[in-house]
Amino acid sequence: MLSTIAEVTHRIDSLNLEGFEFDWTRKSSKNSLIYSATACEELAGLVEFEPLTDLKYNFMYLIEVTAEYRGTSVAGELLAFIGKNSIEQGFDGFVVFESKSVYYEYYIQKYGAKPLIGRRLHFDKEATKRLIRRYLELTYTSEDILKPAMIISDHKSEYIITPEEKARHDAIIAKGDAYVMKHGHGIVPPKSRNELAGLRYIPSIEATIGRRITENEWENMSIR
Repeated sequence: MLSTIAEVTHRIDSLNLEGFEFDWTRKSSKNSLIYSATACEELAGLVEFEPLTDLKYNFMYLIEVTAEYRGTSVAGELLAFIGKNSIEQGFDGFVVFESKSVYYEYYIQKYGAKPLIGRRLHFDKEATKRLIRRYLELTYTSEDILKPAMIISDHKSEYIITPEEKARHDAIIAKGDAYVMKHGHGIVPPKSRNELAGLRYIPSIEATIGRRITENEWENMSIR
């Protein structure tokens, strides 16, 4: 386990939130809880969720990892922690959240989330226990390995695309660069090819989800 997780709900204003793009001082609900992940004495990630006693699950409003720690285990550790909290609350490990664009399939492929209605996903007891074994207990075995729709190479150079596909990818990247110039923010390039943090490595993203990114998904893609 890379990070130390602690509740910071009532002291969020006192934390150094430099490097986070969302305004964590504004809670999504008066009853939500905020937990931090600290790695190497640095604030690496934050998650906001609310235990919904009547519905018997934890609802995750927001999760964010700083750019330096994207592609590490921090996000998985936070997800596993919320699931563990759900078990402790007597919710059988259920966690519900809403995802946007390509992150929807990313949560399914990487973390084992399961579809609900619309853009909502959830972790059930089985998925939560897998997350706990992998990210908190470090007892992950071959039986826990998810079977993705596509297996992608560890090296970007080994993922071959046609000239036509490359031209399309370059056009989308140029569109993102123009957006940055106009608005002052935009796509954050991933630090590794397996980090689904932006569009800079579109081939690896499309290989991960097993299909092409649509124009509508591009327009609604998170800038994290």
